[in-house]
Amino acid sequence: MLTVTLPDFSLASSLLVNYWPALKGKLVVPRIGRPVAEVWLEPRRRNLALQPGKPVVLDIEYGPEFSMSVLAAEEDAGLWKLRLVGGSGGLSRVVSAKLYQNRRACDIIADLLEEVGEKIGELAPQQLVPRWQRQEGLAYQALEALMVNLNQTWHMNVGGEVWVGQENWETYPEVVRLGEPPQGQPKIALAGLEPALGPRVELHGYWGEQRGRVGKVDRVVHYFEGHVWTEVYCW
Repeated sequence: MLTVTLPDFSLASSLLVNYWPALKGKLVVPRIGRPVAEVWLEPRRRNLALQPGKPVVLDIEYGPEFSMSVLAAEEDAGLWKLRLVGGSGGLSRVVSAKLYQNRRACDIIADLLEEVGEKIGELAPQQLVPRWQRQEGLAYQALEALMVNLNQTWHMNVGGEVWVGQENWETYPEVVRLGEPPQGQPKIALAGLEPALGPRVELHGYWGEQRGRVGKVDRVVHYFEGHVWTEVYCW
């Protein structure tokens, strides 16, 4: 008798790619920079126009929808593996050198984002920049170099818009259950998935009878494989 092993669809409601269930995946949301993800789909899903450069909606159950794009697609152990990056992927493009003189900082940033096809969010810096020489290279490197010069930070939000400004650390409204005792380590696993949790917040949690401050969240990693859980990097 022929035995057919079917994929495990237990994660179908936890992680969706263009509203199709992923078999497993990992989503990294950093304090500075763009969200990135790796997801594995059934091989037949390769026909869903999920090719490099194509837009993708990555949806977490009870969490946000991330506007992303396909960075790479390949077969992996019989599955269809996608590497995703937040936004249009334009910040991975190479830009030419360019000189700016007597321009507002927000206008320089907006010019770069428009050139590579990324969405413009809140751009706080309004100061006049007497002279800025953009170097040839990857667009995100040009953006990061300007951030160092302006003493600002940037990130891409779930909708794919680029935000630039000074961070405001708010307290996360939930006290989360930890999956391991807090011992002052920068990386700590939560007991389950915390889909609404992102970086740039101050986190509090509990382990047994212990309850207290975990730290300021620098990076969040959501895992979807076998079971689902969230990992945070704090300081």
